[in-house]
Amino acid sequence: MASLRWVGTTFDDIVGPGNIRATISQTASSLSGTWASTFSDPSDDNGGTLGGNMNGASVSATLTPRYGPGCQYAVTATLNSGATQMTGSYVSVSCNIAVTGSITLTKASNATA
Repeated sequence: MASLRWVGTTFDDIVGPGNIRATISQTASSLSGTWASTFSDPSDDNGGTLGGNMNGASVSATLTPRYGPGCQYAVTATLNSGATQMTGSYVSVSCNIAVTGSITLTKASNATA
């Protein structure tokens, strides 16, 4: 099982622009790992676990935050042809407030195996 580090940016429709990073492990088509996001207001920072699937260039994942009201985020993203960047969007799931946003992640040069 290989673990890869990804770094990039996010834009949350409530808190605005931020940075995001993830460490993702892949076994066959299954994905698991951790993520963390940072924003200009540190009280908006969060992180947690992720789980999902990859089908060709399509990635779908659920982000489960460590902090907050218990909302999860459903992510859909697409890998570029070199599998070095993914872009996509997210939406809150089972949440009292609707949250949407976008992400762009690039494979870090110091990815681990």
